[in-house]
Amino acid sequence: MSHHPDPYYLFVFGTSIILFISSLLYLLAKKIRVIPFPVFLLIAGFGLRFIHIPALEAVRLTPGMVMFAFLPILLFESAYHFELRDFRRILTPAFLLATLGLLISSIIVALPLVWFLDVPWTAAWLYGCVISSTDPIAVLSIFKQLGVPKKLQLFVDAESFLNDGTSVIMFRILVSVQAGIGLVDADFSPELVFNGLGNFIYVIFGGIIVGAMLAWMFAQILSPIHNNKIVETVLTIVLAPFVFILSDHFLGVSGIIAVLAAGIIIGNYGKVKISPKVVDTMTDTWELLAFISVAMVFLLIGYEVDLQQLLTHMREILIALAALLVGRSVSVYGIVGLYNKLRTNGNRFPLSWLHITNIGGLRGALPLVMILTLPESFTYRELFIDMTLGAVLFTLLINALLTAPLIRRLGIDSITHANRIETKIMEVIILEKVLRLFERMKQQGKLHDDVYNKRTTNVLQTLDAAKAQIEEWSSGRSSDAFSQETERILKRFALQSEKNFYRDLHDHEIIHEGIYVPLKHSLDFQLDRIDQGIPERIMPDHTVSLAEELDRVLHDRLSFSAWLQALFGHNFSRQVRDTYLYHLARILGDKHVIEELKLFSKLALPSFSNRIVDTLISEYENLASYNQHTLTELASKFPDAAYQVEQELGECESDSLIVDLVEKFGEEERISPKALQALDLKI
Repeated sequence: MSHHPDPYYLFVFGTSIILFISSLLYLLAKKIRVIPFPVFLLIAGFGLRFIHIPALEAVRLTPGMVMFAFLPILLFESAYHFELRDFRRILTPAFLLATLGLLISSIIVALPLVWFLDVPWTAAWLYGCVISSTDPIAVLSIFKQLGVPKKLQLFVDAESFLNDGTSVIMFRILVSVQAGIGLVDADFSPELVFNGLGNFIYVIFGGIIVGAMLAWMFAQILSPIHNNKIVETVLTIVLAPFVFILSDHFLGVSGIIAVLAAGIIIGNYGKVKISPKVVDTMTDTWELLAFISVAMVFLLIGYEVDLQQLLTHMREILIALAALLVGRSVSVYGIVGLYNKLRTNGNRFPLSWLHITNIGGLRGALPLVMILTLPESFTYRELFIDMTLGAVLFTLLINALLTAPLIRRLGIDSITHANRIETKIMEVIILEKVLRLFERMKQQGKLHDDVYNKRTTNVLQTLDAAKAQIEEWSSGRSSDAFSQETERILKRFALQSEKNFYRDLHDHEIIHEGIYVPLKHSLDFQLDRIDQGIPERIMPDHTVSLAEELDRVLHDRLSFSAWLQALFGHNFSRQVRDTYLYHLARILGDKHVIEELKLFSKLALPSFSNRIVDTLISEYENLASYNQHTLTELASKFPDAAYQVEQELGECESDSLIVDLVEKFGEEERISPKALQALDLKI
């Protein structure tokens, strides 16, 4: 019998050790928030190097593992959470910083390597492209803790997302160039060796087209699958490496760009194709995969790096680090400063935001992953790994630790007067609901009189203090200023309530994506205008009459798109039913918001009950009346369509309730497994 352990056993055991340690370190990082999670992983890797664990020796970061396993996961997960709607206002400066800014930074980083370290220009520029890619994860967590403006959070996140693609593409092209001039072993040369602008464009746009098309195809496959968490989630997991390998290995276009494009399509367009009950599961699964990838990469890098060798390269690390800091500053202040100069509509970035963007340019997993894909034969591989590791450690430790104090010093986390008003309004709403909860608990016998009286007294004291504060602010400021602030707060509250209500209708499959998406986009547009300080009416100035609605439907019936839809079973009757269902959903949404707004009328706050709330309720009542009138006319002209829609609505509501109750009874074991399996209730 052989005493040599099976290599697969060692690999599995070593991976288990890494993930166990990483899980404990993740909990520690949550408690000690000033030190990012990747830093704990690197330190743990350094420490494990002094302990001889055979299982860890079997788990090695090879270029193939990094390129085909970890890189697609990290890129897809980042793109999956990239919501295009949120990034429209900051897309231009983020794109400039992620492209032109990264190019400037990479050149500035490369120059000292050429001048002082005698690194050839192409290799030095390769390193500059790699290390200029930023990672926002640690700094964004700090932003959220301190309440940094959402626009600044989006800008930092968008820049990082976009420069991932730029950095990786430039890296791959420079690797190919080096392969041609003998700096890299020709055996490692990627199959994609492009020279000239034409090939570069082919790589980029080919990757976008391939990734988008494959993601669209997968979205169509996902659409008919109904509430199957395993299949729907696995299909997206399959998509990332499939897109990468097909694009990079077979089609000769950029696999990185293809994965990013696929992630954006699935995260924005594909989410409405995924069963609503599966979306949260899918999001959690991708966060788990990203956690595993980051844990494996950082801990294994720490384990494999020779600290003594790292210290011998301290001079090179300091030179590269100094160049990196200079390059980052020049690109941020230069590119965004120029953008501010060219803006004429006032949508500029304050200087304080540029300071935070500069110091918030942390380095994370992607630079390390890219450097590790270099072959063993590459002359500067070990040097570049050490310099990258030094930059990652410095930015994750020093920059991350300085970010929060700088935010406070610059006053970026300061609470505005409107924020204070909104906070107190929400306090009043929440406390009123708590009082109702205590009342129900008392009636149900869950609270004795003494406990009820004590808890209620405490809540009432807090509630009275919040109301008094609101009234003090309303009398202490000009009536117009206070009215504008509260009106904006209440409109945002109403629109978000309406948006969440439609999402619930979609989640319960009462409305399909063809109705939900236009409703969501309409409300998103209104919310964007309110966030920008643009006055926005809830009730549109011009409402479409039934005649106009039918004219549109009839016109669409004769259009080319209608002929295409007819191939998939869409017809005039279906369009009428959808029009009826759309207005029915709007009525339900309007009534829901009216009930929510009536809470404010019951708060005994003169500053709210007199004009602002009443005006807003009136707008929603007018909107509900318009939708009700349209429904009545539709029902009179198309009674069969109206009857069918309402019949389907009743079926959806009852089916959804049955499914929820069956799942609940099964999970709580109120029914035996055999009975549950035999249960087939239809109404």
